[in-house]
Amino acid sequence: MYSRNEIQNELSKLMKNSRVVPNSELHTFQVDGCVPNAVVMPISENELSDILAEAYRKVWTVVPWGSGSSMKLGNLSPQVDLVVGTTGIENPIDYSPSDLTVTVGAGTKFSELQSKLAKGGHWLPIDPPLGSVRTLGGILATNLVGPLSFGYGTVRDYLLGLRVAESDGTVTKSGGRVVKNVTGFDLTKLHIGALGTLGVILEANLKVIPLPKCDKTLSVNFDAWEAGIEAFALQSLSTYSGQAAELIIAPDGGTKGYIRFLGSDSSVEVRLDHAFKLLTPLANNLPNIVAEEQAANVWYEIENFGWSNYSENGGDVIVKFGCSPSKIDLVIKGIFDYCIEYRHSVEMIVGPGRGVIKCKLIGVASVLSEAVTAFRKITLESGGYAVVELAPTSSKKNIDVWGYPGIGLPLMRRLKEKLDPNGILNVGRYVEGL
Repeated sequence: MYSRNEIQNELSKLMKNSRVVPNSELHTFQVDGCVPNAVVMPISENELSDILAEAYRKVWTVVPWGSGSSMKLGNLSPQVDLVVGTTGIENPIDYSPSDLTVTVGAGTKFSELQSKLAKGGHWLPIDPPLGSVRTLGGILATNLVGPLSFGYGTVRDYLLGLRVAESDGTVTKSGGRVVKNVTGFDLTKLHIGALGTLGVILEANLKVIPLPKCDKTLSVNFDAWEAGIEAFALQSLSTYSGQAAELIIAPDGGTKGYIRFLGSDSSVEVRLDHAFKLLTPLANNLPNIVAEEQAANVWYEIENFGWSNYSENGGDVIVKFGCSPSKIDLVIKGIFDYCIEYRHSVEMIVGPGRGVIKCKLIGVASVLSEAVTAFRKITLESGGYAVVELAPTSSKKNIDVWGYPGIGLPLMRRLKEKLDPNGILNVGRYVEGL
């Protein structure tokens, strides 16, 4: 093992124009309480490649860092020798409106990308948590999704190609810059959601779509969550469904639902009319169209549920459950039954059509291990999963936040051994400690 001084001395010999963060600032780059021995902010891909090559030779553990806003995701890391930032690398956005494609550097802010696309009448239809501050590389590496994934899919569906720095610094390219370009095994998708354990994403090629002409949100109340699930399941299965449909379930079971319709004026009007007819008999009030500014605030809160204003010092935990949409009522009932038995308060955001439940569990951190065991038993019976997205560092010591990945684990291990043979990238933070 190398000491902090030894690592920093080696880096000072290697670095030319990159910024080496002083010791007084290292604590601002801690990963779940683990303070790195060194932090560097390369200003070119060549510098980043050289840094990785040196880390590979010396077997320094490396954590890629974009905005740092989603670093709470993942298992605890046993050691962080080096944090390597991506935001200092200049990589202009190469946007081709006529081809409906864009090439963008991993360190580019997602909000900057969307602003650039909007000027040409396009957008990337994803809404990950904290999207306004995150980098594209972080969004790709975590693959956290929002309510729009129901109607538009995830970022994987828009990815055409990647350039990646492997653990030894070698830069590789997969996919391309046009929509129809892939034959054989699609290596590009390997890095999506891999949490930077297989390589450091440098650049992505993406397809984009036209901005919708109309964007309207419908709200509706239900006396009980069961009625909300039934109504939204019917609406989601309809050919007139919206692009996002989410239920907010309070601790007492009171439920409010929101459906977002995007598209042409005529398309949105037809689907709204159908939704009114479908939901009115099932709700406890007449559905109503939400004012534009209020709707934007509602979807912001849903997208960022649990992530905005999260406190490491609190006792709250954010757990994401997934299952078949047909089993979602059973999982919700199981969660409520557990919380009632052990006197925990729970708030939920539910996407019935997506089969996703996000829970904010109040004061569960001290008994997280027992709670996670119970939750995974509930989801196992429904063929689903339970992932701890956010929890205090002290509560994560005795759990695997991801849960058992199933029969794919041996393949995942072989991929890790092939692409990161020295095991230096984001050590311990991914599934089963990969």
